[in-house]
Amino acid sequence: MDAGSVPSRPLFLLLFILGTSWILSIAGVVFKDLKDIVGVLMTLLIYFSPVILHESMTGSTLWQYVMLNPLSHIVISFRDTFLGHFHWGAGPFFSALR
Repeated sequence: MDAGSVPSRPLFLLLFILGTSWILSIAGVVFKDLKDIVGVLMTLLIYFSPVILHESMTGSTLWQYVMLNPLSHIVISFRDTFLGHFHWGAGPFFSALR
């Protein structure tokens, strides 16, 4: 891991949050119940993100479903930064944003 990639992860997280909030705020004007729907969806996304879960703890089929969660790549990327590991799913996600 080179030193130039560490500050880019918080920047991409900030851009992801900013873009998502803009889209949801525009949609919230049209759909009044969107606040409740987003609350439920965010709860599900957080429960199915690999905060505690690791690839070695699950089967390959379940891990493929976990990797469909957009928060999984962000969580894995930050976890890899702290632990000094690299996960194959986090690299292509962030390199596509460059």
